[in-house]
Amino acid sequence: MTRIAKISMAVVLLLSLCTMLIGYAQVTNTLNISGEADAEPQKNVFISNAVITNSASNDKINSYVSTILNSTVDLSDDGTATLNITFYNNSKYVYKFNRVIETSLDNSGITYSLNNLVKGQEIQPQGTIQASITFKYKSGAPANKILNSILNFEFVPSDEYVDEFIATGGIDRFEQILNTTIDFNSLVEQMDKYDDNGRHNSSYVGNVVGSSSADSTLLNSLFTVDGVNYLKLNIGGTDVPVTAMVKREDVDGNSQNGTNGAEMTLYLTTEDPSKTSWFDRSVQVYAAVYTKDTANGQWYLVGQMYEGEATANNYSGWGSSNSFNTDTWKSTVRYYNQNTGRTIEQLISAAPKGGVVIAETSFPENQIGGCIIQPFANGNKLQTRIDLTSDENNTITINLLFYNRADTAYKFDGVTIDTSVAGHYTNDNIIYTLTNLEEGDTIASHTTISASITFSYKDNSFKGESELRSKLIFEFSEN
Repeated sequence: MTRIAKISMAVVLLLSLCTMLIGYAQVTNTLNISGEADAEPQKNVFISNAVITNSASNDKINSYVSTILNSTVDLSDDGTATLNITFYNNSKYVYKFNRVIETSLDNSGITYSLNNLVKGQEIQPQGTIQASITFKYKSGAPANKILNSILNFEFVPSDEYVDEFIATGGIDRFEQILNTTIDFNSLVEQMDKYDDNGRHNSSYVGNVVGSSSADSTLLNSLFTVDGVNYLKLNIGGTDVPVTAMVKREDVDGNSQNGTNGAEMTLYLTTEDPSKTSWFDRSVQVYAAVYTKDTANGQWYLVGQMYEGEATANNYSGWGSSNSFNTDTWKSTVRYYNQNTGRTIEQLISAAPKGGVVIAETSFPENQIGGCIIQPFANGNKLQTRIDLTSDENNTITINLLFYNRADTAYKFDGVTIDTSVAGHYTNDNIIYTLTNLEEGDTIASHTTISASITFSYKDNSFKGESELRSKLIFEFSEN
C-alpha cells in the first residue's frame, strides 16, 4: 500500500470515528471531552439541549438530565428570561407531555409559562420537540429578582396518558353534602318526591336539562356555598360548568354499606343530552361513587372519579332525550387494568378495599429527579416508575401520607407486591426500605401517619438496569 493510500485510509477511519461519536453523543447527551463516554444512554424522553436566548444576561442553565431542568434566572434587566429546550424521544413508543412537576422554586414572586408545549402534545419515536419556558414576575417586581428552579417535564407513554379532569371543589362539596345531616336529608327527601317531579322512581335526582324546577333548584343550592357554584370540571386547565345526576343504588353488592346497602353516585356531564343525534345518542359522563362502612360512619369516595359515557334519555325515563340513563353508563378509559366498556359496578368491584389509603405522595425537598412518571396512589396501592441514574445519590425517596378512613384502628401488616397485573416489580437488583413505618404500627380511626419509601441498588452496585416499575400494596388490617 502506498504512503498516500495509507494516509487516505487513516483520514477515512478518523472521520468514521468522529461521526460515530457525534451520533452517540446525540443519543446519550453525556459525551465527555476527556475521551470517556458514559455507557448508559438516556431512555425514553429526555432534554437533549437547553440554551439561554439572551447570552448577555446573568441567566444560567445549571444542568439538565432526563426531563429535569435546573436553572437560575435573573430578571433584573428586562423582567423576563426565556430558555429554549429540545426534547428527544429515545424510544420506540409515542409519548405525550403530561405536566411540569415543580421540584424546587425558591422565589414566589416569579412565575413561568410554556411556549410550544401543551398538555397531551405528542413526541414521536426518535422525534424531537422544540419548546421554551419564559420566566416573569407574577405582579410587579419583587425585591428578589433571582429564581433558582428545578422543573421536571413529565412525559408518559401515550397508552398511559389520561386527559386531566377534576371536579373543581365538586367532589369535596358532594362529600360534605353526604356527611352533613341537614343537607343529606334534604337530598334524600327530594329524591323521594319523584311523583311530583316527573321521575319514574326515587333512585335519582338531577339538574340536567329535563329536570323539574324543584329538582334543579335543590341541586344548585346544595352545590352553592357563599355564592360559588362548585358544579364544574377542570378540563385542560379550564373550568367548565356541568349538570349532575345523583343516583341512589347498590354499586358494591354489600348490603351493609352505604344507606340500607345503597351507595350514592355522582354523575356529571359537560354536554347537553338534548343535542344528541338519532345515530349517536351517547353522552360523555363522569362518575364518582361514595359509600360508608357503618350506619354512623363517614361517607367517602370509593376509588376515584371515572370517565365514561351513557345513553341520552328522557328525565322521566321515557320519551325525548333531555337527560341520560345512568344504567347504561360504561367506562371509556382503562382503570385497574380493566378494559374500557366496564360498568360502574365492575370498576368498584376492582377498586382497592380497606380502611387505610395513601392520601398523598411527595418528594423530599433536596431530591432531584428520579421518577419517570409521578407516583400513582390508588387506595392502599402505590405504582411507581423510577430511574436511579436520575439522582446523584442513586436513591429515590417518596414521602407517603396514610389516612385511616375507617371507624376503627388499623395496624400495618407489611408490603406485598401486586402480582395480579404485569410489570409488578421489574428489577430484582433494586430494593426498597421503609422509614417511620414498621409491621405492627397502628393508625387510629380517622387519623394520618407519615412515612417514606426509599429505592436503591442492592449491595449499592449497578448491574445493567437502572429503571424499575413497581406496584406495591401496603397491607393494613383491623387492630
